[in-house]
Amino acid sequence: MDQYRFTVNTSGIFTLVGIWTGDFYGYNWEEDLGIGLYDSNGNIINAASLYYSDGYYRALSMSLAPGTYYIHVLQISDYQYLYVGEQYGILTSFEPSSISVTGVTLNKNSTTINGVGATEKLTAIVAPVNATNKNVTWSSGNNNIATVSADGTVTAVGYGTATVTVRTADGNYTANCTVTVAPVPVTGITLNTASTTINGIGVTEKLTETIIPNNAYNKNVAWSSSNTSIATVDSTGRVTSVGYGTASITATTYDGAKTATCAVSVQAQNDYSGIYNIRSKNSSLVMDVYGGGTVEGTNIIQWGYHGRENQQWRFASLGNGYYKITSVLNPSFSLDVYGGGTNLGNRVIQWTYHGGTNQQWKIIENADGSCSLMSRLAVENGTRYVLDVYGGGTVEGVNVIQWSGNNGDNQKWYLEQVRDYTLSYNCNGGTAIASSPE
Repeated sequence: MDQYRFTVNTSGIFTLVGIWTGDFYGYNWEEDLGIGLYDSNGNIINAASLYYSDGYYRALSMSLAPGTYYIHVLQISDYQYLYVGEQYGILTSFEPSSISVTGVTLNKNSTTINGVGATEKLTAIVAPVNATNKNVTWSSGNNNIATVSADGTVTAVGYGTATVTVRTADGNYTANCTVTVAPVPVTGITLNTASTTINGIGVTEKLTETIIPNNAYNKNVAWSSSNTSIATVDSTGRVTSVGYGTASITATTYDGAKTATCAVSVQAQNDYSGIYNIRSKNSSLVMDVYGGGTVEGTNIIQWGYHGRENQQWRFASLGNGYYKITSVLNPSFSLDVYGGGTNLGNRVIQWTYHGGTNQQWKIIENADGSCSLMSRLAVENGTRYVLDVYGGGTVEGVNVIQWSGNNGDNQKWYLEQVRDYTLSYNCNGGTAIASSPE
């Protein structure tokens, strides 16, 4: 007897075919073969006999449940054994039964999505786990609030509530999830600076708020001053000095009442009118019109001091807390943020003076005796960029640019006043007379 074992993992229709592939019919041996299917306990499930003729076959078909089974092939004729050369074959096939869906559930019955554009994936669980057809479709009860894709990904498109439904292809079973799309709450607020000094009365400076998180729904803020006799602030964060002293400017969010404060000091500034060398604290090199250039657009760099006019700068007060800074070499050219740019790294050049905010300069006095130079453009747009030696370079030829204030030494400058004399010459007497210095 030959025996073959196999295992079935799911219910279905099992087909067993036995076939003779060679015989000894010419010798009048009339043995037949029997094929049978038995369960693991030895109980016969189905059986048939095979006639000895070459090519003769018998097929058995039966329903099987999951389990282990055995195929037996044995001789059932008078000779009680098979001779060498008596060949047979068996073929099998199995077609699993269709397992119907009995229900479906979701991983969540309700969920809240914060913010339009946010997404969340829902997962459908079809029962039983071995169901034949587990296909599902998704739908939203309000596509103006939330949409759902074929894989169950929900996307928030508006504020409110929508019901997302999953439906099975087999049995039409459904499960629902209530989706609420809520505004993203404000969790905090910061200002572009924690403190600032305003020089003079009637000078304005722009404070800029940043709401956290960036996708918060209600970004409105209210501005207030702790002392309006020193500084006032409008609804956009623009501070105006009205008296000498200190005041706290506070921005408060409408959502959550989060606050951020800037300490404002209004003071009378020293008069910096005059001619100066502008020396970098970081490198001890001075601000220089590159190559002594006399055309618009020439870069401002740092260079070793040699005392010529392309390293001398005339500061003239504009009466509004800002200064016009022009080259002594080219008096019609002033320090200029190239193109009125508001980006980090914009070059500083010389350009014909036109009075733009990118040519007006605020002098910020530092505790170490140095100063920082900030364009009125940077003050009013809230970026507060200052003049900076690119990359903190300490060698000659490095460009001067605008960069975020970080209190670095490459953003600090010493103003070294240059004596300015007027020379009068008496041609008849051959006498030269120097006037008093400026």
